[in-house]
Amino acid sequence: MKTIILKTGFWLLLTSVFVFLLILLNLNVVNQVDEMISRQQFEEFLNKKLNDFAQKQLVNNSDEPRADSPDQAALQDYLNTVDPVSKTVPKERLKEAYTHTRAFEENPHYKSTKSLQWQATVSNFGGRTRAIMWDPNDPYERKVWAGGVTGGLWYKENITNTVSWVPVNDFWPGLAISCMTHDPNSPETFYVGTGEAQTALIIYRESSGVGFGIMRSTDAGENWEVMPGTEDFEYVTDIVVRDEGGSSVIYAAVASGIYKGAQHLSQPSDGLFRSVVGSDIWEQVLPNITDLDVPYAPADIELGPDGRMYVGSMPNVEGEGGATILYSDEATPGTWTVNDEYKILIENTPGFDLPGRVVFAAAPSDPNRVYALVAQGYFYGLPGYECHIIARSDDKGETWNMVSIPPPASTGNWAYIAWHAMAAGVDPNNPDRIFIGALDMWVSDNAGDSWSKESSWVGSGQNFVHADQHTILFKEGNSNEVLIASDGGVFHTVNASQNSIYFMEKNYGFNTLQMYKVALHPTPGVTLFLGGMQDNGTIYYDGLPIEHANTISGGDGGACFFDDNEPDVLITSSQNNRFNFIANGAYAGSATQWSSGNFISSVDYDYNLNTLYANAVTTINNLQDNVLRIAEIPYGPYEGEYLDMGTGSTVPFTHVKYSDHSPTTSSTLLLGTQAGRLFRVENAEASPDVTEIGPPEFPTAAISCIAEGNSADTLLVTFSNFGVSSVWQSWDGGLNWEEKEGDLPDMPVRWALYHPDNANAAMLATEIGIWTSYNLDEPTPAWQPDNEGLANVRIDMLQLRKADKMVMAGSHGRGFYYTTFDYNPPVAVAETHSAEINIYPNPVSDIVEIQLSGVESDYSNLELINSNGKIVLAESINRIQDTRKLDLSELSQGSYILKITDGNQIITKKIIKL
Repeated sequence: MKTIILKTGFWLLLTSVFVFLLILLNLNVVNQVDEMISRQQFEEFLNKKLNDFAQKQLVNNSDEPRADSPDQAALQDYLNTVDPVSKTVPKERLKEAYTHTRAFEENPHYKSTKSLQWQATVSNFGGRTRAIMWDPNDPYERKVWAGGVTGGLWYKENITNTVSWVPVNDFWPGLAISCMTHDPNSPETFYVGTGEAQTALIIYRESSGVGFGIMRSTDAGENWEVMPGTEDFEYVTDIVVRDEGGSSVIYAAVASGIYKGAQHLSQPSDGLFRSVVGSDIWEQVLPNITDLDVPYAPADIELGPDGRMYVGSMPNVEGEGGATILYSDEATPGTWTVNDEYKILIENTPGFDLPGRVVFAAAPSDPNRVYALVAQGYFYGLPGYECHIIARSDDKGETWNMVSIPPPASTGNWAYIAWHAMAAGVDPNNPDRIFIGALDMWVSDNAGDSWSKESSWVGSGQNFVHADQHTILFKEGNSNEVLIASDGGVFHTVNASQNSIYFMEKNYGFNTLQMYKVALHPTPGVTLFLGGMQDNGTIYYDGLPIEHANTISGGDGGACFFDDNEPDVLITSSQNNRFNFIANGAYAGSATQWSSGNFISSVDYDYNLNTLYANAVTTINNLQDNVLRIAEIPYGPYEGEYLDMGTGSTVPFTHVKYSDHSPTTSSTLLLGTQAGRLFRVENAEASPDVTEIGPPEFPTAAISCIAEGNSADTLLVTFSNFGVSSVWQSWDGGLNWEEKEGDLPDMPVRWALYHPDNANAAMLATEIGIWTSYNLDEPTPAWQPDNEGLANVRIDMLQLRKADKMVMAGSHGRGFYYTTFDYNPPVAVAETHSAEINIYPNPVSDIVEIQLSGVESDYSNLELINSNGKIVLAESINRIQDTRKLDLSELSQGSYILKITDGNQIITKKIIKL
C-alpha cells in the first residue's frame, strides 16, 4: 500500500486521495474503501452489541469471579476484531495470511534474512483441551494423544510418568483441535477433527478457531495430511471409525458455526458424513430436521458395543434441530430413528425453552445401556445453556427415562455452561457406574439415581480437576484408568473404580496455555515473567517449568505488572478490574471494590507514583468515557476514583498506556478507543488534561496498542480489526501521521514495540506470530514474519526490557516465548534466480496479464490461491512463454495470491479481483 502523509489541517482533501489509492493498491480493497464508515455509526453498532449482552446479565449476575466467563471474553474479542463494514470477523482471511506467511518462510532467500530466534518456556500446566486418545499401537498402553483447542496436537509416551508431551507440528494450517480417533482395523491410521463448534453457535469465542477439515496419518502420527474432501468441514465435532463387515468406515460429525459474527457454513452441509476408508468420497447420511430441508447438526457420535450408532444433535446456525436423539444400526440414509421427545419437552419449559446439544455415553459391557446429557437454554440478549436433563435408556435407545441430576453448586446448575463444558463416560465393566463432568466431576453407582462429587475445581490436591471438563475417556476394558480433558489440560486417574478417586494432573510439557496479558521483570539478565491466562489465573514464571503451584491469583488472568522501581512488588488482576498486590513474596492486599471495565481491561501502571490506570467502560456499557485510577499501591489504602475523560466517546478504551516519557511527579497517559480515537492525557494523577491527537483518517476500528520510541514524539499505533489499515506512525507527537501497513496480510495486529536503539525497526504481535520491519522510515515499509522457534499461533502481547533487549511474547495457545531483539536489519541476499513477475491490470475485473522475466527452469509452476488458502488455478509455465493471460471473470471478488515456483525460488504477488 502506498504511504499517505495525513495533516490534520487538510484531511478532507486527502480523504479522496486515500480512498483512490486504497482501491488501486490495497490487499483488501473492498473492505478498505467501505471502512470510511463514520465513527458514530460504528460506536452505535458496538453499543448495540453491548446492550444486547447486558440483557443476558440480568439473569446471570454475580460479583464473584467464576471459573470461566467465556461469553464476556468472546464478546470483547469479537468487537475488537470485527470488520467494521461486514460486522463479521472474517476468520477465513487468516488462511490467506497463513499462505502468505508460509510463502515467505519457504523462500530460501527469506530464510537467510530472519533475525530472531524465539525460545519457548516449559509448562507442566495445560490450557483448554477437548481431543484425547489412548494410542492403540503402544503394547504397554501408556501412550496418549491430546489436542489443545488453540495449541495443536501433542503426544505423551507414558501417561504415568513425567516424560514430557511433544507437539506434533507447529505449522499446521491451524491449531484448533477438537476430536481424535483411530481405525480399529488399521491401528496406525489416525484422524483428527478441527474447529470448535461447541462455542461457535453460542458466542463469538475468542479462544476458538474455525476448522480446516480432518487431518489424517497412516503411520501412527509421524506424518499428516488434510484428508481430501474435508477441506470445507468448518467444525468437526466428533469422529468415529466403525468396522462394517471387515471394512473400515469413517463417520465425521460436521456442523456450521457463527464465529465472531460470521456464519461459517460447512460444505456441502451440516450432518454426519460417511466415507469408506480408501475412497475419500463422502456421503451425508442423517435425515433432515423435521419440517425443514437441512440435515441435523450433530454434536456427538457414540458407538454401542454391538455397533449401533447414536448421534446427538446441536442447534444449527438458525437455532433449529437441537436436543434430538438419533440412532441406526446401518448408519446409512433412510435408516435412522429420530427421537425428539426432549426437544419438545424443552420447547415447552418456560424460561429454559431452547433445545441444546446432546452428549452420550454408552456402556461397553451392556449394549442396552446408554446415557444422554441434554442441554437446554434461555435467551436474554445472548443464549445460555444448562443441563437439567440426564436420561438413561435400557433398551438400546428405544425408550428413555430421566434420572436425577447433581445438586447445584454456588455458581448454579452443575453444568451452567453446558454449551461449552459437558462430558460423560461409563465404566467399561459396570453399566451402572457413570462419570459426568462440567464444572466438577460427579459419579453415580446406581445408573444415575444419585450422584457423589468426586472432584473440585477449587484449590489443589488429590481431588483437584480443572473446571470445564470436555472429555472423559476410560482405557478400553479398564475400570480404573480414566483420562479427562479440561480447560486446564489433561488429568488422569488409576483408581476410578474406588469410592475416593485420586486424580493426577498430567500436563508435563503440555504448553497449551492461553495468555491474555504478560509482564517482564525489569532487571537485566533475569528470566522472570508474569502471565494472565484464559481460565487459569495469573502465573509467575521463574525459569523452572511452570506448575499449577505457580498460580499467584485466580479467575481469568488479566493485566499484570512488575514495579520497575521495586521489582518485588507484583500486581495481578482478574476479569473486570479486580486487582491483587504482592510485596516481597507476601500478599499485600487487593482492590476489588471498583469492579468495572470490560472482561480483560486494558491497564497500565505508573511505577513512579504507584498508581494504576484502567479502562472503566464495562461489558454491559456502564461508566462510558471513564478511566479507573487506583493509587497507594501496594499497601493501600488503595484510593480509587473514576475519571471522566470528557472525550464524548461511548465505547471502551481498548488501550491505556502510561507514557514512558512522563515526568516523575506526574502521569501522562495515551488512550485509544474501540472506534479508533486517540488521546493524550496529562496530569492524570490529579486533574486530567485531555487532547485528541488521532486524525480523522484513522481507521474506524479498535486501537490495540500505542508504542513509544525514545522520545514522546515517536508513536506507533496499531489496530486489531480485520479489513483496516493496521499500522500508523507519527514522528511529531501526533501532529502528522503516516500509514505503515506495507505488505502486511489482513489480520489483527494486537501489540507493537519499537527497537530500543532505532525507531526504524519495530515488532508486531499478530494473529499469525511475530512480524518485524527495519525500514519504517520508508514510504512503504517491508514487513516479514520472524517466527523461528515459534508456532502458527496468535500472539496477544509483547514486553521489552531495554537494558538487555529481551522481548517476551504472550501467545494464546503456546504460553510464553522470549528472544533478544538485536538490531540486525536483514541483509540483501544475492538471488540465484532473477525471475520477476509483473501484473497488469491490478486490481482486475476479468483478464489479467502476467509478464514473466528471468525464468531459468524449463518449466515453472503457477498457482492462484484464494483467501481460504485454496488453489483455484494451477498450471505449468514453459520458460519461453514470457506472457500469460488469465481469465478471472468467474472468480469471486476479493484478494488472491499468485505464486510462481521456479527451481528453489518462490515468488508471490497479490492480485485484487473486483
